[in-house]
Amino acid sequence: MKRKNRGLAPLEKTSLINKKRSSLTGFTLIEIIMAVTILAIVGSAVSVFVINHLVAVSNRNQYSLSLNLARLEIEKVQNLNYSTASFDSNIVSLNTSNYLGYGLYVARTVTTVASSGAEAIKQIQVDVKKNASSPSIITMSTYITRGITFGL
Repeated sequence: MKRKNRGLAPLEKTSLINKKRSSLTGFTLIEIIMAVTILAIVGSAVSVFVINHLVAVSNRNQYSLSLNLARLEIEKVQNLNYSTASFDSNIVSLNTSNYLGYGLYVARTVTTVASSGAEAIKQIQVDVKKNASSPSIITMSTYITRGITFGL
């Protein structure tokens, strides 16, 4: 008896279909290179934006800290006891680095603006810097005399 050729068996059909599909799936090397290139371009643009933002935030934080340290130093001077005998000895200049552990340089300069008789007007100027030779981040000044304080 001769067998008729009836085509492929059911299992053979599915294996041929799976072979055909497996050869069509996946990405080519060119597609992967293009995707990585586009991702690199977008990533570099985003990283520049993020770096600029972080630098601006850091500068703002340092400015805010400097402003608060200058205000603190002005408050210290304004809260001193200004009796007539110790007026000149209580108000002195100050130069210090690593002020209160913050790593900033604070310089307080005291100059006599006017001296008429018993009353002397002094100008107190506070400069906050990164270090002694760098430009000031913030400068605040006030005028004082015995018992009277003039605006910030």
